[in-house]
Order: sequence, then C-alpha cells, then structure tokens
Amino acid sequence: MENTDTRVRFSGRFTTRKKLKKQTDFIASMRETKKRKTEEKCSQSSDLNPCEGRRIVDIQELGKNLVCTSCTECLSLQNVKSEKRLGLNSIFLVKCHRCSVLSDVATGKMHAGGRKRKVSDVNTKTVLGFVHAGVGSTALNKILACLNIPEMTSNMFKRYE
Repeated sequence: MENTDTRVRFSGRFTTRKKLKKQTDFIASMRETKKRKTEEKCSQSSDLNPCEGRRIVDIQELGKNLVCTSCTECLSLQNVKSEKRLGLNSIFLVKCHRCSVLSDVATGKMHAGGRKRKVSDVNTKTVLGFVHAGVGSTALNKILACLNIPEMTSNMFKRYE
C-alpha cells in the first residue's frame, strides 16, 4: 500500500505526485503550443487582405454608406482595415484617407427584428428562400462554398428561420 504523502488529488481522483507533475507539464506545453499557433495566425492574417472572396452587396446601400462620418469624404474599399460578418451581410471598418477616422460601412440594409434587434435583409431573404425551397443550412453552405462567399452558421440560419 502506498504512503499517503505520495498520493494527491487531481480532477477528483487520487494520483501520485509523479503522474501529477507529468500531467501539469503536458497541460502547460499544450497551452504554449496553442498560444504560439494563435500568434502565428495573427501575424499571417495581418499581412493578408482582411476581406478575401466574394460578398453579396446591395450596391445602393454600399454607395450610400461609403462616406466618412467626420469629414464626409468618399471612402475607398482599398482602405478596409477589418470586416465584421453577420451571416451574409458584412460591415467593413474603412479608414478615411483624409482624416484617418475609421467608419463602419454596411454592405446591405438592416430592418427591425424581434427583441429590438436589427437584422439583415439579405439573411432574412436567403433563409426564407431556402425554407420555401425545402432545403436547409447545409445546402446553403454548399452553394456559398462554390461561390467563394463566407458561409452562414447553422445557428444563425435557425435564428432567421
């Protein structure tokens, strides 16, 4: 029988100090590896264009939104710093070349939804069309993948459904 000094609890079970040290070292090395991979991914993504692929865009809405919020100068999509995707709708963060202010530029219209939230027109109409066609989010994402358009998550599809 083992001495009680060599046995400790880890995750609700008894284990030896030697096994505990091995497990904690493994957990620490996994955290380091994950941190290193995240740093590499961030450094690679900063070099790339933040918006790759195609988007579904309402031309009139995009044209109306491509104006700087402070100096009313026309904005260029070449100065996009980041993108926030809301299903098939995107909101670009564009830097003004004159005053360097960052402005939000939406690619489509929004309307009032449930719980006092704004929802995207393109998401609503796409989900409605796919529901009427009798197919679901998997078929939608297959079509979007062929078109090189970022996909809509199944949770978002259900929310709009």
